[in-house]
Amino acid sequence: FEIGGRIFWVGVDIGDKVFAGQTLAVLDSGEFSSRLAKAEADVETRSLEVEKAEVILNNYRGKISDVINDAYTKADNAMRQQTEEMFIDDETLSPKLTFTTINSQTEIDLRAKRYLVSETLNVWLEKVSQGSLSDARTRLNTIRSFIDLLNDAIVNSVNLKEATVIGYKTKINNARAGINFALSAVNDLEQNIATQHKVVAEQK
Repeated sequence: FEIGGRIFWVGVDIGDKVFAGQTLAVLDSGEFSSRLAKAEADVETRSLEVEKAEVILNNYRGKISDVINDAYTKADNAMRQQTEEMFIDDETLSPKLTFTTINSQTEIDLRAKRYLVSETLNVWLEKVSQGSLSDARTRLNTIRSFIDLLNDAIVNSVNLKEATVIGYKTKINNARAGINFALSAVNDLEQNIATQHKVVAEQK
């Protein structure tokens, strides 16, 4: 026998003559059938688990566009709504702060970065529907860095009224909160996709 098992029937006795092709004995098929049924059930269960894991992975991937679009919206709001009044000619090649700060180099850096951030948003808008999570994260980090620098300029501003400083800081905090929320959503989704991709690979 190619496999082991209990003998169900024996067709010859000791000393009997046998012929080629003659059935000498039959194994009990009950145990084999049971093992076969279990193996088939295991295969079916594994197949369903793989299918479920792939559905979850595809659901995560289906959220990429929404997360990126939301990230762009929050970035655009942070730059063009929350910080707008802190600059003059903010969408031109030569944006300028509406106030002065102790560190003149900070002012120079902010003017240059305000233009670069504007370009970042414009380019992002053109390809937002085809963008990647890693690209969105890079752009969000660029904008967050600009916001942090702008906050430093406000803290070290010269001759700004206290009420104006408070108002600017509130807007900076709103801008930062929006960017941080978007970054968290991007990072979480990217991690979920990576984890679920590993689950699918392990189950195949």
